Amino acid sequence: MKKLLLIVGLITLALTGCKKEETAALLIDEIAVPGAKCEMCQATISAAVLKLDGVSKVDVDLDKKITSVAHTEQVSREDLEKAIAASGYDTGSHAKDSTAYENLPECCK
Repeated sequence: MKKLLLIVGLITLALTGCKKEETAALLIDEIAVPGAKCEMCQATISAAVLKLDGVSKVDVDLDKKITSVAHTEQVSREDLEKAIAASGYDTGSHAKDSTAYENLPECCK
């Protein structure tokens, strides 16, 4: 009986002790996007940033003109700003892509 309990205990320990779930800590960056005006802007900016591997959440606040991004450390602020600029919006450090800007809906210009 003692051997059975020992075996069950070891199996339980092995199953629970070997499960290492590593979750990467998320970073939050807030990026000024002064050209964000409407829900279409929110959708465009969100879609562009969510394409980056490591980005888990994007919130575009139209009142504050701030985009908050939750991401892993693999994604730099530079990557985020480049993605936003490539979608047609200026950021603090990057000018918008003029072709992308011209393709935005009129409400976003």
